Amino acid sequence: MEIIQSTALWRRSLSEEVYQDSATQQLKHDFASRLRESFILLRNRVSELLGEISRSFRDLTVHDVRHTDALWQCADVLLGDDYPINASEAFILGGAFLLHDAGLALASYHDIRKDIRQTALWKDCAAIAFRREMGRPIRKADYFNLPSNIAQEATEFFLRQRHAQKASRLGLASFCANGDKDLRYLIDDADLREGFGHLIGQIAYSHWWPIEKLTEELSNTHGALAGGPPDWTTDSLKLAIILRTCDAIQIDSRRAPALLRSLRKPTGAADNHWEFQERMMSPFVQNRAIVFTSSSPFKRADSDAWWTGKELLQVADNELRGADACLSDFDRPQLAANRIAGIQSHKQLTRLIKVDGWTPVDASVHVSDIASLVETLGGQGLYGDRPYVPLRELLQNARDAVVARRIEESRADDWGTIEVDLSEDNEGFVLAVSDDGIGMSEHVLAGHLLDFGASYWKSQQALQEHPGLSALGFEPTGKYGIGFFSVFMVASSVRVISRRPVEGQADCRVLEFSKGLKGRVILRPAEPDEQRRDPGTTVLLRLSHDPRGKRAVLGPGTFWQWPPFRENQYHKEQPWSLADLCVWLAPALDVSLRTHENGRSCSAIQANDWTTVEPSELIRRLLLYRDDVTEIVQDEACTQIARNISPIISENGELIGRAAIAIRHQIGRSLRRALSAPAEVTAGQFRSTGTMDVCGLFIGSPSKASRDSSTARAFSEQMPLAKWATDQARLVTSLTDDTYALLEMAMLIRRFGGDTCRLPIFRDREGFKSFDQIASQADLPDRLELVQEFWGVAGWYPTELKHDQLGVGSGRMKRLHDFNFVRDPRRRADHPVWDRFWMSPWGAAMEAVAHAWKVPLREVLDAGTFRNDEKLSNGGIRATSDTLIHPRRADMPNR
Repeated sequence: MEIIQSTALWRRSLSEEVYQDSATQQLKHDFASRLRESFILLRNRVSELLGEISRSFRDLTVHDVRHTDALWQCADVLLGDDYPINASEAFILGGAFLLHDAGLALASYHDIRKDIRQTALWKDCAAIAFRREMGRPIRKADYFNLPSNIAQEATEFFLRQRHAQKASRLGLASFCANGDKDLRYLIDDADLREGFGHLIGQIAYSHWWPIEKLTEELSNTHGALAGGPPDWTTDSLKLAIILRTCDAIQIDSRRAPALLRSLRKPTGAADNHWEFQERMMSPFVQNRAIVFTSSSPFKRADSDAWWTGKELLQVADNELRGADACLSDFDRPQLAANRIAGIQSHKQLTRLIKVDGWTPVDASVHVSDIASLVETLGGQGLYGDRPYVPLRELLQNARDAVVARRIEESRADDWGTIEVDLSEDNEGFVLAVSDDGIGMSEHVLAGHLLDFGASYWKSQQALQEHPGLSALGFEPTGKYGIGFFSVFMVASSVRVISRRPVEGQADCRVLEFSKGLKGRVILRPAEPDEQRRDPGTTVLLRLSHDPRGKRAVLGPGTFWQWPPFRENQYHKEQPWSLADLCVWLAPALDVSLRTHENGRSCSAIQANDWTTVEPSELIRRLLLYRDDVTEIVQDEACTQIARNISPIISENGELIGRAAIAIRHQIGRSLRRALSAPAEVTAGQFRSTGTMDVCGLFIGSPSKASRDSSTARAFSEQMPLAKWATDQARLVTSLTDDTYALLEMAMLIRRFGGDTCRLPIFRDREGFKSFDQIASQADLPDRLELVQEFWGVAGWYPTELKHDQLGVGSGRMKRLHDFNFVRDPRRRADHPVWDRFWMSPWGAAMEAVAHAWKVPLREVLDAGTFRNDEKLSNGGIRATSDTLIHPRRADMPNR
């Protein structure tokens, strides 16, 4: 209390001496004494709670009673000696000082402390942390066995998000010990608690609000407490502004003691905060500016801390300027300071917060033409010559909205519809995409939708508006916050009409871009003919050109097969139908989609129908970019491959792919087309990128903002892929009797982790042999040399092999594919040689020989001799042979 009692604010409001000058002050004297005693008891009790914050966080700077005491000193700096504030206001302000961060302590959740992990927000936080750490969505079972670091991160995130709201209730909160029936309140005086407790909580809560909300919630003056001086009214707006500005400028060594830093050992960004605040001296006012100075210069190694501090001071400067404007607008007394000295210039700031051996450079990006930047990065510059991208992005946003509402309202897995409509009027063509999803609030329409590069689903706003959604497994397809802006590639004007499920038809809002990105954007109530009858969102694009023209949404163009070599490009001559383009863009959509074009309606997709459609229809979806798709799908070669398409089931039983191996096969060969087997890796439910040597669909996640590159779940979940590949080994013989083609497919199956079984994969002096044939050969020599061969390659001629030699196909190292297994998914051997070769025919040979010799694979690897590939002068590599030695029948070689 010594620090508080030494401040001018305390001395002129709550001290013993201030009301002793006149007998007429007796009422004020007695009431101030009551307030003073209650505040001292409140401080003692809250200090225990604040002391628990350090147990809830790993690297947080000081947030205990030392911080709240220091806020009184900051108030002296901001208020000066004459700022009007009475004892009741000082009591309320002091209570808000004490409680504003108390919600950061897990102990403040004494009523639900043991059940905090059952709250929707905590589960959301855990889901977000789990996804970032583990690289996959959280499952229900994961909540019961979360790694400690993820659980801690979720708890810290939860406390940060909820602490201000929790503070609003602490002014009236009661506590009791285990087994103790007596309640203990933070504010012991019942009349003061009832009179001021709620207001203290609201002001404490308000430090987390945007400053605009203060004037909506706290602009009224509150009357004096009954029994107190009648002129001791409370100006809650004034007190809320004092709290937030004092908290913003409390940046000094009291919040980051050097000894405490050495004990806690914070890392990363947290350590930068400690480093900066540790060197800050107490601030002072000069020419209505708060002046911060450092105790010592920041050396080059401390530059990150300097920049972190600069950001802290910028936040404080924004608070002071906002407070000054708010107080002026509402005719409240002004603070002594309205800005931070030197913050507008790095050079000026270094005169106060000094640097040594380096100079901060103002290298921040300045954009003079934001519209052109967004138009470039959100359109042609990012997506290239692909005019269908805007439709894909709108379908993706619609899908996320429908699935979010589906989960939030516990609806069926196939609930919800997307409608796509193309119409023509006197002014041209209009493309409309509508959904019956969650809709958008005014804040989202005017904020996150227009915030280029910021995904709504990653924001705090999403957590607040849709608590529990992440915990329930919602995985948005949209992750980058830039897709919406692609619409300006094809549209001259745009209207977004949205209504939330909790709102009525009259609450429908319209965000309007009447002149694209070049004009002003307005948010307005929907006209009667624009209002949506049901909740959801409609995006209306006034198209710049005929949608079926060249380089238009439905126009013909060039499409690339995988791999994207020049000989694999295809020139589509005919325009798309709207239904075909939607199906091609969203082959795995989990929401039903209907299209309306030229007066005709079409049910293009049923939710999740990719899991059940006939294999030939699945192939057709991947080839819809071709004018001759019907002829191709009906061709016998395509029909044969379709018969082999089989499911890939994840470890938790989810379908993550349907595909067949079809290496080097030409679908439509009888039609004289060189067409690789179509395979697609999706970005969520939408097409993204191809992959080689397979035919089918793989569910994946985007690895780039443009979504032209994705990672298939099947390529990261190794055991399901290995099982599927083993099944394919039994099916591929129906495709061809060409030995070399079967050898290629066997090598790919091995690469996927599968068993090649009866497929040819080796050659001995008698001819080609399968894994099963070598593994069951009883008379296999005790010493065997593996020889590199290149069968099937132009110019290859079979060499004569000796009885103790086994020819192994090319592919000594990992195949060049768009996925990468580091370790054998079946863990057949823990050995560096095995880690290098298991996925190739060489690994298959080692395993087959171990089976034939009836010895553990590791013993063969230990006994064998494995030579490095010889590097040639021209930069190439010539593979040499490896020698396998029976460990139980031959002497170990000298190595």
